[in-house]
Order: sequence, then C-alpha cells, then structure tokens
Amino acid sequence: MKIGFIDCASNTIDGFAIAGKECEGQADVELVRVTAPDLLKAPVCAKKAFSENGADAAIVYFECADEDADALALIHEKMIDVEIEHGKFAFFCVILGNASEELVQERIADVVKRVLEHSRSGSTIGQALDWMTGAATAMSEETVSSPPASESEPMSFMEDEGIHKLF
Repeated sequence: MKIGFIDCASNTIDGFAIAGKECEGQADVELVRVTAPDLLKAPVCAKKAFSENGADAAIVYFECADEDADALALIHEKMIDVEIEHGKFAFFCVILGNASEELVQERIADVVKRVLEHSRSGSTIGQALDWMTGAATAMSEETVSSPPASESEPMSFMEDEGIHKLF
C-alpha cells in the first residue's frame, strides 16, 4: 500500500518522520511525501499524491494557528472533491495552536492506524458514499398521500382576498 503524506512547509514538527516510524513494522507500506507551500495548497498536493505518485490513501498533516481554523473548512471541502475525483480517501491530522512532539506522535499514530484499518477493509469511496442504498426502493413502497391544500397551492390565499387587500 502506498500512502501519500501531505504536510505543510510551515509545520514545526516533522510528521513524515513520525509516520515513517509508525509504518516501519507494516509489510508492504510505503510513504510518499508531498509538501504544500501553505495550507490552501493541500488539495492540490493530495491530487498529486493520488495521480502522479500512485498513492492509495493520503494523510494530511497540518499545524496551524487558531486564526487559520476558518481556512480548514475550505480545505476540507476541496479535499472531498479530490477524494471523489480519484476514488481514494484522505485522512486529516490537524493540530491547532502549539504542537508538542508527544501530541503529534499520538495523533499521527492514530491516523496511520485508521488508514491501515481502512486499507484492510477494502471499502471504496463509492461504497462509502452510497449510504442511501435502498432508500428509493423503500420510499416507493410507501403510500404517498397528497399534501394539504396550503402546500399544494401556495398562492391560493391571493385568490380569496385579492392581492390588494393584503396591504
């Protein structure tokens, strides 16, 4: 299994070295590092890890200040687009505020464990997104009642009184 490790140039702790130590005992696991110049370039780097480096999954590791927390929502949204496009998962490891070596080791170990468990399960992005399987069939078997008159004819109130009587 090839794991793309996306980190940021501004990180103070080398998460790649920690992830490498976590993967040492695992058979057939290779880490490929792609470093983003800033947080917002992480989805582009994940795309590179998936397409150019052939990664099966990605770990995205950031240390960021509390004021950068708003940018994380945008990064996550764009990363979902990359996951869907390539059919592969990206696992986040984000440290807000000051990072200690112990905290980073603990978090990266947890993320590496999740990536390896995911690879053993054999689930694909299509299976993960298909959480509504059977919902259409279940709904079609239910009886459909007609909506109340107020919902079926939303402008019917204007016919009774006339639009000018409302003002």
